[in-house]
Amino acid sequence: MIHLDTRISIHPPAYVSRPSLDRAEPLYAAAAAQWSRTATRAKSLLSGSPGRLPWIGFNIFGTMAPSRENGLVLCTSRSAADGSAGLALHIRRPPKSEAVLTQTRDEILDMLDRARVGPRSHIWKIEEPGNSVHFAGTCRMHTSPRFGMLDAWSRMHAVPNVVVADSSAFTTGPEKNPVLTAMALSARGSDKLARDLRSGNL
Repeated sequence: MIHLDTRISIHPPAYVSRPSLDRAEPLYAAAAAQWSRTATRAKSLLSGSPGRLPWIGFNIFGTMAPSRENGLVLCTSRSAADGSAGLALHIRRPPKSEAVLTQTRDEILDMLDRARVGPRSHIWKIEEPGNSVHFAGTCRMHTSPRFGMLDAWSRMHAVPNVVVADSSAFTTGPEKNPVLTAMALSARGSDKLARDLRSGNL
């Protein structure tokens, strides 16, 4: 959360996109989405200044390089309803990814400072991995097999007749509502695979 010297418009909400590839280290970047839930707008109404507040909040979403140590593992201390082993999520965030989140926060503060609204960082919290329910990017697309498992058609670089048809293919973490994007990527990749198989190009 960022406190301001003056009230500013909070609607429509702002989205700060991740930097272009020439401005970011490969696989390390972050974007930010302004808080825009109903409760935020209600607070502006109750304060007597509809749509304007003397504070603003952002959720910052970052990416990081893949690691063999990160992923899902079988967990014998937890069991599913059928008695099979449960799953445990193991993700360790490298220091570089935290630096990218902090840099994005500082860029937002700088942007607000240039707008002359007197920004002051009030609450800054980096949550532990696993708090999000929109997991994605575990089998991400990239033109290079060094940085991603999938090509532009959601096919595995190593096994070109295998399509990964879910949000694993995302190149960055989604802020929310990822289902339609996952469905579109799935339909696109599956259609291309079917056409290539019919034509004998695979």
